Amino acid sequence: MLTDGICITSKDSDYVRLFFFELDGAMSEVHEDIESVIGQYVENQMDFFMHRTGKGFHFISPTLITKQRWKNIMEKLKHINPKCPMTTLRWKPNKYPNEKEVWFTGKAHYCDTERQPMVNSKQMCNLLNTTFGTYFRGEIDFEPKRVKYPLPHQWDNDKWQLEVKN
Repeated sequence: MLTDGICITSKDSDYVRLFFFELDGAMSEVHEDIESVIGQYVENQMDFFMHRTGKGFHFISPTLITKQRWKNIMEKLKHINPKCPMTTLRWKPNKYPNEKEVWFTGKAHYCDTERQPMVNSKQMCNLLNTTFGTYFRGEIDFEPKRVKYPLPHQWDNDKWQLEVKN
């Protein structure tokens, strides 16, 4: 089964990127980890949206940052989810049973625009606004790459099975 993904880069730039993060499995219930991730978005003055997945949380920002800033933030958070860096984040609720029931609810955080001029991608803001009902403002043209990729697991007979590719 394929899913849709959104990338942190555009086809035109590797220097400027978005910052995504994911908490999955048991670690998603650790309040301290959630607060650490949120803290990095706030400290770096990035707008972001946080929503539930079938087994965790996705954190998505429309704010553009440099590749070096991205590396600095990831360095501070990589101990939380060693599977990161998230260069592509799943954009479709199709990995876990009943995932659609939680996927489209979440919380948006808007930066104080008086302290930090807005550097949000118009296209990413539009995507978040139409998908999740947020009110992000975008000022810069930056179209994130969109991809399709296979899910690593499928649900079968009440247990997880690895997908077999022939």
